[in-house]
Amino acid sequence: MREGVMPMDFRDIDWHSDRPDDVAVASDWSRTVITPLAHTDPRLSAVVEALAATHVNGGAQLAQFEFSAAPAVRWALSRNRWNEFDLLGRFFRHPSVVATLPAVKEIKPTISAFQMEGTFTTYGRLAGWVREGGAYKKFSGSDEEALQLTREFMRAVCEMRFSETCTWVNWMPWTRWFLDVAWDGTFLWFDTRRGIATVLMVTDTD
Repeated sequence: MREGVMPMDFRDIDWHSDRPDDVAVASDWSRTVITPLAHTDPRLSAVVEALAATHVNGGAQLAQFEFSAAPAVRWALSRNRWNEFDLLGRFFRHPSVVATLPAVKEIKPTISAFQMEGTFTTYGRLAGWVREGGAYKKFSGSDEEALQLTREFMRAVCEMRFSETCTWVNWMPWTRWFLDVAWDGTFLWFDTRRGIATVLMVTDTD
């Protein structure tokens, strides 16, 4: 998070508040601030490097972003409504995100293929991705080492507070960066306590 700035807590939900309409969300999106985190935690870098080493014809990209959301946007994010109001599209088209994650340029309609997934499930899935590797190269370590890398990764993502973290995944080539084979994957974690989104994108080809 930014030095000297208190994080926005998305866990405090007023369940009696009305659902905002599209106009309110569009207006408040223009007042929502998305700030890339400048220093990537080495626990995150370790998994990116492991994936890049095995996905030799593709690669892996990661970035983190802190949200300071205006009310209508906060309403949606606090309820994990990323798939409504085109929030996923708005997020990935945001200038700060495009500048930080080159892989999100030239978005395709398959961005709609994002699905909500349990964070415990994604934890195991990511460990499997690390262990299995890419088309031509496999992870050189053991199953336990893959799990350890992933565990430390998740400590950096959400301090292992899985119940406070919203997770979305997409296995389709939703930008032109993906190579459109079996190794396309995107993970998005949103830590609701700190208002931080972590995006990991992976691709490879044979």
